[in-house]
Amino acid sequence: MFLPFSKPHQDLVARVVSVSHGFYRHVGIISDRLIDGELAVISFSQEANGFLEERISAFSRGRNIKNEGYLGKLNPYQAVANARRLKGFPYSLKNFNCEHFVRVVHGVKKESPQLQFWGAIAGVAGAIALFG
Repeated sequence: MFLPFSKPHQDLVARVVSVSHGFYRHVGIISDRLIDGELAVISFSQEANGFLEERISAFSRGRNIKNEGYLGKLNPYQAVANARRLKGFPYSLKNFNCEHFVRVVHGVKKESPQLQFWGAIAGVAGAIALFG
């Protein structure tokens, strides 16, 4: 059951949070809702093929949660509304993953720093293998 946030949680709405999955960090935003009395996170995952709003404990799966701060200058409730508008939009590792998602909903440049990093690593490894 979804419930609106109580006053103490309002300053967390739309904050970017992440959890480590080994070689990458999965990111999402804090929702403006509670699910069964627990903070909710909105993310964009391959597993869900896109939009997912779930309890923060389900998002973290027992991993440590890192507060990545607030991107952009949009009103937090506008960022959450932007996120919900993407329900039904398909996930794509290359073109629209969780990092693209949090940036788009916050109104900042669509990019995936982790994807860029791994692409650069692959490029260097390829060059070494080719010219080694």
